[in-house]
Amino acid sequence: MNSLSTHLSVVKLLRLVTPTVLMMVFISIYYMADGFFVSNFVGKTPFAGLNIIFPALMMFSSLGFMFSTGGSAYVSKLLGEKKEDEGRAAFTTIVLACLGLSMVLAMLGYFLTPAISSLLGAEGDLLSYSVLYGHILFPAIPFFVMQNMLQGFLLTSRKGALGFSFMFIAGMMNILLDALFVVFFQWGLPGAAYATVLSQMTGALLPILYFSRTPDKVLYFTKPLVSLHPVSRSMANGLSGLMTYVSAPLVTMLYNYELLTWLGEDGLAAYSVISYISFLFDAVYMGYSDALIPVTAYQYGARNRQELSHLLHSSLKILSVAGLILSFTAFAAAPYLASFFVGYDRSLTELTTHAFRLYCLCYLLSGFSKYGDAFFTALNNGTVSAVISFSHTLIFEVAAILLLPALLGPDGLWLSLTAAEIGSVAVVAAFLKGLKGEYGY
Repeated sequence: MNSLSTHLSVVKLLRLVTPTVLMMVFISIYYMADGFFVSNFVGKTPFAGLNIIFPALMMFSSLGFMFSTGGSAYVSKLLGEKKEDEGRAAFTTIVLACLGLSMVLAMLGYFLTPAISSLLGAEGDLLSYSVLYGHILFPAIPFFVMQNMLQGFLLTSRKGALGFSFMFIAGMMNILLDALFVVFFQWGLPGAAYATVLSQMTGALLPILYFSRTPDKVLYFTKPLVSLHPVSRSMANGLSGLMTYVSAPLVTMLYNYELLTWLGEDGLAAYSVISYISFLFDAVYMGYSDALIPVTAYQYGARNRQELSHLLHSSLKILSVAGLILSFTAFAAAPYLASFFVGYDRSLTELTTHAFRLYCLCYLLSGFSKYGDAFFTALNNGTVSAVISFSHTLIFEVAAILLLPALLGPDGLWLSLTAAEIGSVAVVAAFLKGLKGEYGY
C-alpha cells in the first residue's frame, strides 16, 4: 500500500512534516549565509547591494516553486487514482519542461540585471555591487530552479528525510565556502556569490541522480509523455506558488524603495536583516504546508473526505500553537539576531531590533495564509490558491506599504505585513467555509 494513504494522527502528522520543516529551516540558514558573511566581512554597502538584486533572483527562480507545488499535487493525485505509470511519465515531462524554461529565464535575468538594479534606486557603489552579484547568480538559475522543484517531488515519494539530507549537504557547502571565499581568500562579494552557485549545483544534482535510478521507488525518470498536458496542469495548479514567489520579491522591491525614501541606506540594511531572519521563521510554516501537499492531494484523489477533514482541522490547531511560539521567540530574540548581522553598528542594531519587534507580530497569523494556499493547491484548485496568494501580497501588503507609513511613519512599514495577514486570513476563512460542501472536509 502506498504510504501516502496512511491515516495520520497528530503525532504522525508532526513526524511527517518534521523533515520538511527542518529542511526549510536549513534552506533559510543557507540563504542567510551570504548576508552574514558579506555584512560582517565585506561591508554595509555590499550587503545592501546584494539585497537590492536578491528579490529579482528569487522572482526569476520562482518557476521551481510553481512546478514543485503544482506538479507534485498533480502527480500525487494521479498516484491516488492508481495511475502510477502515468504519474511517472508526467513527472519526467514536468522536469524537462521546467529545465528548458529556467534556461530562458537565466539569460533574460542576466541581461536585465543593470536595468533592474537602477529601477530599484541603486546608484554609485550600491549599483555596482548589485550588478556584480546578479551577473554571477543569474546564470545559475537553472540549478536553483531544479533544486527547489525536485524537493517537492521527493515529498511525493515520501523521501522528505532524504530531501533534507540533500539540502543539508548543499547548505553546509554554502556556509563553508562562504567562510573560505569571503573570510580566508578575501574575495568579497563575488566570493559569496560563487559559494552560492556551487551549493545550488550540488542541491540540484543530488536529487537528479536519485530520480535517475530506477524502479525501487514511487517516482523515477522514465519516458516522458508526448503531451504538454502535465505541464499546463502543473502550471495552472501551481499558479499560487508562482504568485507567491513572484509577488513577494516585487513587494520587497517596493519595500526597498520606500525604505530608501524614509530611512535611507540604514533602513534598507535593517530590512535586509529582517528578510533573512524572516526566512527562518517562515520556513516553519512553509515546510509544514509543503509537506502536506502530496498527502492531501493523494487523499483527494482517493476521495477520502474523512481524512481530508482530519488533516485540515488538525493543521489549524497546530498552526495556532506555532503562531504563539514563533511570535514570542522572535520578539525575545530580536536584539540577538540583529547583533548577529549588524552588531558592528550600534544605531543600525537598535533600528533593526525595534523594526523586527514590530514586524514579528505577523507570525501569529502567517501560518494560516500559507497553509490555506497549500491546501487548495493540493485539492488541485489553482484558481483559489492564486486568489489567496494574489490578494495577500499584491493587494493587502502593497496597500499597507503605501498607506500605513503615511499614518504611522516608518513604523507603518514594519507593521504592513501584519495588516496584510489579517486580510489574507479572512480570505482563507471565506474559501474554507464556502467550498466545504464541494470538497467535504
